Amino acid sequence: MSNEPKEIIYLDYNATTPIDERVLAEMMPFLTTQFANANSAHQFGLGAHEAVKAARIQVANLISAEAHEILRRPLANDPFTQSDIVISFKK
Repeated sequence: MSNEPKEIIYLDYNATTPIDERVLAEMMPFLTTQFANANSAHQFGLGAHEAVKAARIQVANLISAEAHEILRRPLANDPFTQSDIVISFKK
């Protein structure tokens, strides 16, 4: 009888999480060819800004919120390609 586990279950989601294939498909242009700082005033930044604005509207619609309630906070370790979404709820 073998002591090897039949199935390995990854539990360290605090370190990293898998990306849903649908999210990856939507993000690929911004990870490969359309990357830019959304806060920059140049042509590339303006395109990134519009993409962030559209994503903010999509998230707001998904959770029945207003777009201005969805905040984008860049991550310090990779500010040009990743961001996490912070949702503020009014009390």
